[in-house]
Amino acid sequence: MGANVGSIVNVMGQGAAQRTDYGSDLMIDGDGFFIVKDATGFSFTRAGVFEVDAKGNLVDPNGFNVCGWKAIDDPDNPGKQKVVKDNVTPINIYEGNNSYSPAKATTSIEFTGNFNQTTNSTQKNTISFYDSQGNKYVINVQFEKDPNAPNEWNLTIPQDAAQAGHVEVTVNGSEKMYLPIGNLNLNPATPKLKFNADGTLEYAGAAGSKSISIDNIDLTQLKKNGKWTIITC
Repeated sequence: MGANVGSIVNVMGQGAAQRTDYGSDLMIDGDGFFIVKDATGFSFTRAGVFEVDAKGNLVDPNGFNVCGWKAIDDPDNPGKQKVVKDNVTPINIYEGNNSYSPAKATTSIEFTGNFNQTTNSTQKNTISFYDSQGNKYVINVQFEKDPNAPNEWNLTIPQDAAQAGHVEVTVNGSEKMYLPIGNLNLNPATPKLKFNADGTLEYAGAAGSKSISIDNIDLTQLKKNGKWTIITC
């Protein structure tokens, strides 16, 4: 007799959360819909697979504009914003102040990576951070395997071979300058990292401590070509 469609049922229940690694993908937790718009009008969807097009519009896979309410500066709370619940309009990521944000100095750095436990050679990496003006600084760090503890590594900031007492710093991706080693204080002074039985890595110091910091970073003087350059941080 063939097959016929008996009925079409929309399943509106909450789905499982899924990681996508795309910052523009969204998920509704609970009830509600995303509002999207094309030339014919508005539609509603719970599918949050979005992307930013060449003009900065947040769109779905069909090219429909994702819509929402505007956020404006809150006169009653300086430095904060409030949402104005008016007619929804297409969201443009690059619109006005959305294309930039005030520079903010780095307060913490997360390091991820792998160590080769079959070699005793020094393993090198870099750490990047920013000052309050948005300038980017890159310094070298290195990890040396502890000969007396096979699962432990010592972290150091190496001094430049040609500039004794200084650390090489790359500023804004191009300029090479030198910072006094005393302007970068490791805390603890000789940090050690260790592998746990489950493969995770942590600071092998005081019980319960899992963090290492670089304190009192002073960037007001950087040495270039034998001369000191005063910068604003």
